[in-house]
Amino acid sequence: MPLPSGARLGPYEIQAALGAGGMGEVYRAKDTRLGRTVAIKVLPAELARQPGARERLEREAQAISALTHPNICTLFDVGHQDGTDYLVMEHIEGATLADRLHAGPLPVDEARRIAVQIAGALAKAHERGIVHRDLKPGNIMLTKAGADRSGTPHVKLLDFGLAKLRESDAEDGLKSSVATRQALTVQGTIVGTLPYMAPEQMSGQAVDARSDVFSFGAVLYEMVTGRRAFIGDTPTAVMASVMGGQPASPRSVRPDLPAGLERLIIACLAKDPADRWQSAHDVALLLDSPDDVVTESTRARPRRSPWIAAAAIAGVAAIGVGAGWVLGTRGPAAATAQLARLSIPLAADGPLISPVSPRAGSAVALSRDGRRLVYRSRRNRRGMLVLRAIDRTDETVLRGTEGAFGPFFSPDGNWVAFFTESALKKVPLDGGGPVTICATAPVSRGGSWADDDTIYFTQDFTGGVLRVAAAGGPLQDVTTVDLAAKESNHLFPEVLPGGEVVLFTVWKGGTFDAASTWAFSTRTGKRTLLIEGASEARYLPQGYLVFARSGTLLAVPFDAKTLAILGAATPVVEGVWNDPTTGTAHYAISHTGTLVYAPGQQTVASRRLAWVDRRGGIEFLPCEPGLYSEPKLSPDGRRLAIELLNDIWVYDFGSRTMTRTTFRGVNQAPVWTPDGRHIAFSSSQNVTRPTLYWVDPAGGEEPEILSRDGEVQFPSSWSPDGQALAFAEIKLVNPETGIDVWLLTGGGPWTRQILIQTPFKDDQPMFSPDGRALAWVSTDAGRSQVYVRPYPATGRTLVSPDGGTEPIWSRSGTELFYRNGRGFYAVPIGTKGTLTVGQPALLFEGDFDSGSVTPGIPSYDVAPDGRRFIVVSGAADAESPSRLDVVMNWVEELKRRAPRQPAR
Repeated sequence: MPLPSGARLGPYEIQAALGAGGMGEVYRAKDTRLGRTVAIKVLPAELARQPGARERLEREAQAISALTHPNICTLFDVGHQDGTDYLVMEHIEGATLADRLHAGPLPVDEARRIAVQIAGALAKAHERGIVHRDLKPGNIMLTKAGADRSGTPHVKLLDFGLAKLRESDAEDGLKSSVATRQALTVQGTIVGTLPYMAPEQMSGQAVDARSDVFSFGAVLYEMVTGRRAFIGDTPTAVMASVMGGQPASPRSVRPDLPAGLERLIIACLAKDPADRWQSAHDVALLLDSPDDVVTESTRARPRRSPWIAAAAIAGVAAIGVGAGWVLGTRGPAAATAQLARLSIPLAADGPLISPVSPRAGSAVALSRDGRRLVYRSRRNRRGMLVLRAIDRTDETVLRGTEGAFGPFFSPDGNWVAFFTESALKKVPLDGGGPVTICATAPVSRGGSWADDDTIYFTQDFTGGVLRVAAAGGPLQDVTTVDLAAKESNHLFPEVLPGGEVVLFTVWKGGTFDAASTWAFSTRTGKRTLLIEGASEARYLPQGYLVFARSGTLLAVPFDAKTLAILGAATPVVEGVWNDPTTGTAHYAISHTGTLVYAPGQQTVASRRLAWVDRRGGIEFLPCEPGLYSEPKLSPDGRRLAIELLNDIWVYDFGSRTMTRTTFRGVNQAPVWTPDGRHIAFSSSQNVTRPTLYWVDPAGGEEPEILSRDGEVQFPSSWSPDGQALAFAEIKLVNPETGIDVWLLTGGGPWTRQILIQTPFKDDQPMFSPDGRALAWVSTDAGRSQVYVRPYPATGRTLVSPDGGTEPIWSRSGTELFYRNGRGFYAVPIGTKGTLTVGQPALLFEGDFDSGSVTPGIPSYDVAPDGRRFIVVSGAADAESPSRLDVVMNWVEELKRRAPRQPAR
């Protein structure tokens, strides 16, 4: 029970509560003996009963009493009364650094001066053998008392409740760290500490002063950028970010930040303690020397800097020792001077990104001469393209490539083409912004630039390979999927020299180990099977094909004129980072034989189904994790339709069972009919492009096709009477209006009619429960907004002034929910009589990734009572590679190991 005003603890009279948390309650009090105001930290009886609570309070008292420093809160007294333990400390008038950061980042000079004080306080604690272990903005007070001439506030470091007192306490530190993690993930009492914990503390290892240096780096990062270095929607996601993720470069967030200060921060945040600054004292000295921090002249580096390349191109001869290298493992004779290998460490803000989604294509690309490398980097949340020369360490971020994926070079090496969610673009490497070549679907897998300036590429929903002039123009179909052979898609095109033959991968669904590589003649139209069990093939003019299979690159002798395979496949590299859901292996090969790849084995994180209440509280469903997406509740709320591995499944909440309803093709976007007797969905099972089907949710029956006209279609919502299905249609080949909203009406035979057609992308149409209104999303220049209008009347009213997507009505029809980058919102809506739209209210912050990138498919649904949402939680990429490996001059060894055989 909180202490009331006037209560006494010894000679101290309580005046008011100042705050409370997992470590106790803090009050302002008066010392009746000395007449001064003090702060009292109380351990209430209920907290005192928790294991280790008294020990933490005692540890804090010991730590503070051992320290005398102007930037550390002073301890006056300790006491115990009527079962209550308490500490008496100096009362500090001011605000926490966390409070200050609500207003945004600090000016650079002010941040530096504050950081000097924090580092000095830590250095004093470390000098006395004390590691704070809980440094965060909430434990740093800023007070005007003692402010310097510039007005920079005076710093006081608080809360040593988790402090480690001496080196012999390593075992105690381990136990305390484990207990802390349990409290974070189970009790949720100090969740705010997670983003500032060092990896070794989070994993339960012994900590030392360098752990505080990591926390200091996280705090300083937030001070200068205004946002946390490590973020996530859940405690587990935050932990994963700290342990394996890399924050965005501070200068990518704040370009005016001095480069030296950025380097200091990044060194503090190194995962390995040995790669950080080794003491807070050194950090304080650097920060207190502004000429070193704010200019390019900073030269001091922590040892084992992750920014320094592991090897130089010149003089690297021996190969065969790399963990993933296969050629050359026969012994010393195989390691010749012709072989060279280079590891390129990626900057802290530059790990590769490969979304767990169908947006695929290798994250790396090489020019034909092997001199230039482009890779997709985590420079911001959406990713950007970075250019570098193979033999240099400097890099250039290509302007205007936000959200880019699947890069590939022009034949002359002067341009790089890439995909975005809506277009195929190209960017010049000698300066200048991107140029749009053509509009595309949001899902593309691979491209290749031919000698005649024609680009070949694929889109999931068109099925086959397309081509377009690099200067722009109409799209042309090149290959067509063979439905009789149960082909789903043609992927990863590679144009052979001369432009008359295109290699591509045929995927029939399921694992990519069963994919096959084919050749298509643009002159005769003939297809030729080359290799079974091969994906993402690349051609070497020296007479080989290199292809991927389960994270291994293999090479096979190949005659480009006769399209004949001339020998057995030989493993080249094992452990290439790959995404089993898209078939993408992240590698590239130049015509000179230089190979670059991302090492490692990507494992796709499973997702969990969960309920989230209107305050953001989460409760997981008792079903096995899986690659779920696009959840949709039945009208009675007793069942859940879900897309799982390209099929529609139904989860029964009562029996806790999953029933599969589809068995062929790619199936997604489930939508229940109002009577719950059917589920409409999009499928490619018997057509070249996904169209509308429906199926009995009980399973056991063949789906029935609803629409045979039009292009790619995704259902969104049924009218309340079940007589109309609103759906989005994507025009893939030469679109003029992008995505339009259509209706399917009649009930047999079904007829289609246009509902919304504008120059913009209009999708996600949702009928109100009474059928009197329609909500939808319109996207213009990359900005999505939710609108609503009376149905069937025209016009539109903006619902989401700050942007939004995925509108879903409450079953009562009085609220419309939507999402944007910040969180979930609710808007009061009136549909009776005149349509009225209220002000949006933020329900809770955070995001939940459905794994879907397809327009018209909401990634959540609303329970019938409107009190909670069904979401997919836990979708996250595996740890991104921190380096790229480059192998040069390896083809001669390949020729010795895999000689060509005559064609039969």
